[in-house]
Amino acid sequence: MQEFADLYVNDVKPHPVDEKLMESFDDLPSGSDLGFISKVLIKYANKKWRGEGHTVSYEEYLRFERDHDSKQDIKREIKKIDEEELDSLLDLCRKNGVSLNDYLVAKMMINEGTDKVVIASDIRNEIKNYKKGALGNYATAFGVVVKKKRSEIMELAKAVDHEVRSIMSKPDKEMLVLSCYFNMDPELLDAIAISTLGSFESKAGRFVGSKMFGYEKRDGHCITNLGRVESSVISEAVFIPPASPANRKAWGVLTINKKMRICSIHSV
Repeated sequence: MQEFADLYVNDVKPHPVDEKLMESFDDLPSGSDLGFISKVLIKYANKKWRGEGHTVSYEEYLRFERDHDSKQDIKREIKKIDEEELDSLLDLCRKNGVSLNDYLVAKMMINEGTDKVVIASDIRNEIKNYKKGALGNYATAFGVVVKKKRSEIMELAKAVDHEVRSIMSKPDKEMLVLSCYFNMDPELLDAIAISTLGSFESKAGRFVGSKMFGYEKRDGHCITNLGRVESSVISEAVFIPPASPANRKAWGVLTINKKMRICSIHSV
């Protein structure tokens, strides 16, 4: 987005970079191996899927996607936090030794009455095949769980900070979702959503979709924070997060020129 704006406004030519996307387990950092229980579950699902002996066609999935999307009622709201309020929040976070992201996770937990929020994690500096400037989505996601009830937001934010640091110090925890993807039969991955939410019959797909991906309960909460940017050509922007069927609510956060915008989407 920044490169496009610079080209459009200032005729600054972008410098495209050949990218190598993550394609296999070998692209993940060392130590990203699945734990025993996860391996057993995925091995079971793969075996069950192969025993079913069928696949989802592209045409079937397109029909399912259009039908499913037409029935969804998704609401979107945008909260604006301007420079003065943002500075106050940053000062408060610094005094308490937490990040603004920790604060946002804690706020969602309190607002939504949940003890688990899934957050995105930038892994560009943790994998070997990333080249600076490449546009691929070099990220993973993991669930932050704080079960002990805390009424004060900064106390909860400190507990979130502790949990996030713990997960990010262990590649097998931070890369769990990606490792699951790479260990799962690719055609089973294609069948998960349609067999859990649609009419495609697959016990293996429904097992993964309900037990591992949350498509059955559909009560998840997540935050993706794209961080802070200073720009001379973009005054402000909003990041609209994907509306995953597994989530009840998602926040997309983006701060440009000290203007934070939180875009909230939720299913009704």
